[in-house]
Amino acid sequence: MERDQRDEIRPGDAAVGDDARAGDTLSSYVLPPLPRFAGGLTIAVSATVVALVMPAITAIFTATWFLLVIVIMRSDAKDLLIPDWASFGIAILGLTYAIVSALSGDHNAFATLAAATMAALNGLIAAAFLWGIGRIFRMITGRYGLGFGDVKLAGASGVWLSLEQQAVALELATLAALCAIGLTYHLCDTKQDSDAVLPFGVFLAPTAWLVFVISAAAASYLESIP
Repeated sequence: MERDQRDEIRPGDAAVGDDARAGDTLSSYVLPPLPRFAGGLTIAVSATVVALVMPAITAIFTATWFLLVIVIMRSDAKDLLIPDWASFGIAILGLTYAIVSALSGDHNAFATLAAATMAALNGLIAAAFLWGIGRIFRMITGRYGLGFGDVKLAGASGVWLSLEQQAVALELATLAALCAIGLTYHLCDTKQDSDAVLPFGVFLAPTAWLVFVISAAAASYLESIP
């Protein structure tokens, strides 16, 4: 399956990450230019940080991850679909990075296995948490608030992040999404529509990447200080 099927979405349901298309939706007003601007700014700033501060191995893995982030942002902004293969790629890349990092640190086989297991567990926790939020939202409002693609993306990104980093990434993504909503209504002078939708993956994918990059860059810099 190459695309997120949004298993939990029903016609007429509206919320962040809904599987609607075109029409008077939030995504049709603000998101086409937003990923290009945010992506360009992120590349300009983060590429410099990655190249100057991070170890070569970390830089290669994070650069590859970012390519998948771009794919997800473009797809979710345009079609409100998060490709399964992109989320799966982020997860596999994260597990591989955890193993490579453990091996490069001269850890034994048990420590390497533990690192990979912890990364996978973090991913499961992230997916379960976001799925739980979606279910609670459904129980309270009667609407589906998150597509399952968002849940899979959270799990894939969670492979790279600690629990604390996951919380920061989710908070930043939510804040960015709320800012986008406010700017849309302010700049486009649109009426608030209860059926408006917003692809959450556009915000979650880059913020998770940024949280990891900043954390890894800071750790590398601190280690370089005599």
